[in-house]
Amino acid sequence: MKFTGSLKNIFLHYYTKISNETLIYLLSFGLGIVAGIAAIVLKYSVHFIRNLLEFGFTKEYANILYLVYPTVGILITLLFIKYILRRKIGDGIPGLLFAISQNGGIIKKYHMFSSIVASAFTVGFGGSVGLEGPTVATGG
Repeated sequence: MKFTGSLKNIFLHYYTKISNETLIYLLSFGLGIVAGIAAIVLKYSVHFIRNLLEFGFTKEYANILYLVYPTVGILITLLFIKYILRRKIGDGIPGLLFAISQNGGIIKKYHMFSSIVASAFTVGFGGSVGLEGPTVATGG
């Protein structure tokens, strides 16, 4: 507990010494790093799922599996939303724009995690959605 208090004091000391412009630059830099890491995690998780599904792929079953995989991916995503999250996932870019314009930029914490996981399953299994919305929803 003392470490948290001393860390807070150090933060407050430097916070009062820097200008607003420098603070905005530092916060933008930190947010850019976090958003970039989230985009990389999303991209590599989609490629990992895709490679996992295509490992040991036989040519005689390829056509039917390309029809089955997106359905399985959407089913996994629906189960994730219904039984693990138990709440609505954000709407990607429109949801982010709404939060900026109506809610003062406040976005719920679980939106970052949930959009990465749900879109990784959907796109990794071959669903026809893009990764732009989830990337923006995570802060990118």
